[in-house]
This record gives sequence, C-alpha cells and structure tokens, in this order.
Amino acid sequence: MDELTHEERNLRDRLLAGHANLEEGLQLYSSMTQKGLPFPAALEEQVLRLGLAAHPERLDMLARLRNVLVLQGKEVPTELEATYLKTGHAVEREQDHQRAGRNTTPKAGRPTWIRRSCRFMKSAGRSP
Repeated sequence: MDELTHEERNLRDRLLAGHANLEEGLQLYSSMTQKGLPFPAALEEQVLRLGLAAHPERLDMLARLRNVLVLQGKEVPTELEATYLKTGHAVEREQDHQRAGRNTTPKAGRPTWIRRSCRFMKSAGRSP
C-alpha cells in the first residue's frame, strides 16, 4: 500500500483500529479503488461491520460480510450465520420471483419459455 497518501494511511490505520466511522471507511474505499488499488478484506470487513451497525436491515451487506470472513479464514459468528441462512432463503426466493416476472408476458401472464414452447407446438400442428 505504498501508493496511499499520508492521510489515507492514517485513515486505514484508524479503520483497522476501530476508530473510523462508516463515512470515512467509504471514503477510503472510494479513494483506493479510484487509484486502482485493491481494497484488502480486513478493511472491507471493518466497513461492512460499520455499515451493518448503521443499516442492520441490509441483507446484501450481511451476506458480503459472511463471505469476507470466510475468505479470510475467520470463523463466522453463529448469530451472523443463522441470520444469513434464515434471510438468505427468503432473498433467493424473492430474486427467483423477480427473474420469473421479467420473463412473463403481460398479456398471457406466462413465462416466456412457456409461451415460446406453445408457439413451437402450434407451428408443428400440436396443441399445447
């Protein structure tokens, strides 16, 4: 991290020591990524923890924190894992509904792949 300015190094150290706030963590992330520098997992973990403290409903941050901990070889706290498992299934189901909804025709209300299959069967002289 030799390419960091003095101010960025101080902010990094404060973040790792737990003395920075979410805004400062995001500022460091933005600064580093604009320079094309990788944002280390240890820093990302701290920013995610700050983010979840401010926005506990953010399931995307919860899932990312879990993944960052796993990537670092750290133990995932039981309550974090339980929340992830409980909410992860709901989020996956919601995403599946969203995906299916994008592939539904407004007129027929059927997924696109079903509509296409029906057209193929009609063109082949078979009824769907």
